[in-house]
Amino acid sequence: MLSSLIKEDVSVLQSKPDIKIESDRINEVITITSETEIRKLDIEIFNLLGKKVAQGSLDLHDKSVQFSVAGLSNGLYILVARTETGKRRSFKFVK
Repeated sequence: MLSSLIKEDVSVLQSKPDIKIESDRINEVITITSETEIRKLDIEIFNLLGKKVAQGSLDLHDKSVQFSVAGLSNGLYILVARTETGKRRSFKFVK
């Protein structure tokens, strides 16, 4: 499942989606920004074994959102974010 997500993201990245994901390891926060307003954002976080360790859906009306990853154990993760328009972006981050 995780490998198919990564393969599909290659074509998405080539089309330059307007979603940007940044990690702040010091404050244990992930920031997602968009060139356009985000109404709904679905988030999944996977460990390197492909196990889903967190998921959620955010309802908002803004171009930026922050959320905490303090509850995760230290390690490397892959975050997959999807907007209501179907734009998707994956991002590796270290906790």
